[in-house]
Amino acid sequence: MLCHRAMSAQAQEEVSCFAVRIKEKGQDVIYLPKGESVKLGCPFASDPEDDTPDNGWDIEWKQVKPGPHPQDYPLLSYHDNRVIYPGPPDLQQRVGFISPDPSLYDASMQLRDVQITDSATYECKVKKTTEASHKVTITVQERPLLPQCSIIGEIAYGADVTLRCFTSTGSPPLTYQWSMTHGHQFRDWMPPGGSMGSVPGDLHIRDLCEDHVGTYQCSVRNNVGVAYCSVDIYFGGGYQRGLIIVGSVIIPLLALALIIGGSSGAVHAAAGKAGVAVAQVATAGRIIAGTAAVPAALRSRSRNTRRPKPARSGEYCSPRQGRD
Repeated sequence: MLCHRAMSAQAQEEVSCFAVRIKEKGQDVIYLPKGESVKLGCPFASDPEDDTPDNGWDIEWKQVKPGPHPQDYPLLSYHDNRVIYPGPPDLQQRVGFISPDPSLYDASMQLRDVQITDSATYECKVKKTTEASHKVTITVQERPLLPQCSIIGEIAYGADVTLRCFTSTGSPPLTYQWSMTHGHQFRDWMPPGGSMGSVPGDLHIRDLCEDHVGTYQCSVRNNVGVAYCSVDIYFGGGYQRGLIIVGSVIIPLLALALIIGGSSGAVHAAAGKAGVAVAQVATAGRIIAGTAAVPAALRSRSRNTRRPKPARSGEYCSPRQGRD
C-alpha cells in the first residue's frame, strides 16, 4: 500500500493511502465434479490516484501445486495490453479471462473441463503502483455413478441376509447409507435385527420377518454428487444368493415402460426375491431416473422356502423400533 503524508492548514499531519484492492475476500475452497467449468473471481478496484497513465496493469494467474515443496506454474497473464498464455498446452486450451479486457477491473478467469490433475491452489495477482492477490483452492473429484445393489442370502422367514451396495466410481471419501420406505417416503431407519457391516455399504439383517418386507434404498455420496440404487425384500417362494441389480441412467422413461411391459416375465424370473431395482443419479440439483439392467447371464434358482405365516406378529422379528 502506498501512503502520502501532508500537512494541513492546522499543521496536523494527514495520511492518505491508495492501493489496488481485490474485491474477493479470503481464500475460497471449491469442490468440483470432473468435467465441469468454473469461474475463478478476481474483480479489483483502485483509488483514482493509482490510475496513473505512466504505467499499465500487470495481471497474472498461477497454479500452485500442493506438496512439501509447492511449485508455481504461470497459467494466464495480461501485460502491455496483451493476453499471454504461458501454461502447458492442455491448460492453454481450457483457461481464459472472463472479460475481453481484464484491465477494466475484472481479472476473473474461467477454467473449463476440469480434471483431477487440476486440483491445486490458484492465485490471482494484480499490480500497478501497488499489488494485491487472491487465492482459491480447487479440489476436483469424480461423482459416484451407477451403484450396484444386491441381496446376499436366502429370502425366507427367520433367515439372515446382507444387503450390499457398491460402486466402482467416485472419488473417496464415499459415504454409504441405507434407508427404507415408510409410506411413500424413504427414511433413515435401521430394521429390527439390522446392523451396518464392516464392509462399507453392507447392511446385515437377522431373522427375516414381515417387518422387513419393503423397498430398501442405498445412497452413495461424496463432496460432488450422490447416486442411488434400491432392492425389494418380499416373501414369494424363491431363492437368491448374490443377485446384483445394476442401475442404468441412459434409457428414457418411455423405454423403461416398454421394457417392463414387454419383458415382465423375464425380469421377474431373473430378479426373483429382489424385485426390480431402480438407480438414480443426482447431479447439480437434477435427478435422472433409469431402469434396472439385469445381466443375461444371471439365472435364478428357485425352491419353495415359504414358511407358514407366523400366528403372532413378530414371531420371527425383534420388537419393532422407530417405525411409529
